[in-house]
Amino acid sequence: MYLIATNDMVEFCSAFNQGSEPRRENHGSYYLRRTDTDKPVAGKPDVPEQWTKFFLDRPVRGKLTELIGKQEAWLDKGSADALLAGMILTDGAHQYDRSVAQHAPSSQQPLAHDFRT
Repeated sequence: MYLIATNDMVEFCSAFNQGSEPRRENHGSYYLRRTDTDKPVAGKPDVPEQWTKFFLDRPVRGKLTELIGKQEAWLDKGSADALLAGMILTDGAHQYDRSVAQHAPSSQQPLAHDFRT
């Protein structure tokens, strides 16, 4: 059982989408009951209804289509691909280098901001 602050729910859902949650050890970014790391997990975490839309059914793979300055870019994916504003996006090879979809994504190109400074 997790204890997640409301303002951390989108980040938690993104962590689940990226595979860093559920975890198998006690140390992590979110409060998890100590004995729950040993329990088998199936499916998505049970979260309030308004947050379920942030869980992806499958990874979204896309490409940067245009760099805008040093830390922003347009992507070839958007709301039609189930991306929502606030979701954390990562390069599959660099899971801890993360970007956030900052604006409500259009059907094709959300703006992403890179936090790898």
